Amino acid sequence: MGFYTTRFVQADSSESAELLAVDLLRQDKKLRSILNWRSDLPRIFAEEIGAVHADDVPEIAPGYAFFPAEDASES
Repeated sequence: MGFYTTRFVQADSSESAELLAVDLLRQDKKLRSILNWRSDLPRIFAEEIGAVHADDVPEIAPGYAFFPAEDASES
């Protein structure tokens, strides 16, 4: 499975923002409780990074939109 979600972080660069957002996801208890039958660690990366005004940041983090992911071993 793959997923899309939005996370808001304060960072000095796009690279720092991606690292902080990925760290937030790795700490998410909801994601940690999902079983991973594969022996390799899941890959998480940011597809899009953009700046927003602090007033546009919601108080509660958005949820997840899951989708079937293509198996990398089949490519």
